[in-house]
Amino acid sequence: MILISNIVIYLFLAVVIGGYAESKKENEAVITPNQMEEFLDKWSEYDPQGTGFLTPEQFAFLIHDLPPPLGLKDENSVKYEYDILNKQHKGYLVSDNKKIVIKKKQLYSDMLMFNVPVYFNKIHFSDVCKVISYNAVIRVYKPKEELE
Repeated sequence: MILISNIVIYLFLAVVIGGYAESKKENEAVITPNQMEEFLDKWSEYDPQGTGFLTPEQFAFLIHDLPPPLGLKDENSVKYEYDILNKQHKGYLVSDNKKIVIKKKQLYSDMLMFNVPVYFNKIHFSDVCKVISYNAVIRVYKPKEELE
């Protein structure tokens, strides 16, 4: 009887310790489950039909709509512009929801930085997942001097 109770206690402790180790890994992850969920929510905003593809312009807006380490969102990414029509004709891209305004030149620089493959002017979901995950790991583990 004592042997069985000891075995049960050890099994219980093993499960508790295993759960603790798993939760510790999750907290130390470069990309948390909440960040992945936010990425999926943002993707669905830019791809409401669920095609799995975005245009390069939509990709640029997506990465400027996601906070680090996945994206590039900062105070300068989200701009509320009052002169949007004027901006569209002067080398700027304006997102459909009119919240993000970026220079066309910035689009090309972002595409180079993220090095995402483009197929017939479309970018696939799986490629974006790989690229932003890779960039997130690089940003977290490389010193700033090496990134520039």
